[in-house]
Amino acid sequence: MPEDNNGEGAIEIDGMRWRARGEDGSKSDIGSSVRITRAKGMTLYVSSAAN
Repeated sequence: MPEDNNGEGAIEIDGMRWRARGEDGSKSDIGSSVRITRAKGMTLYVSSAAN
């Protein structure tokens, strides 16, 4: 999930790109797997899939 200065980034699911934010301000490396924890509007909140 590449991130910008606001801690937001994007993820791709089944060819569709979604806005994403790390849950509790967490960050993920580009190309790492994440788990979707919730959705609010058009933003998905994610955490590391390794947790």
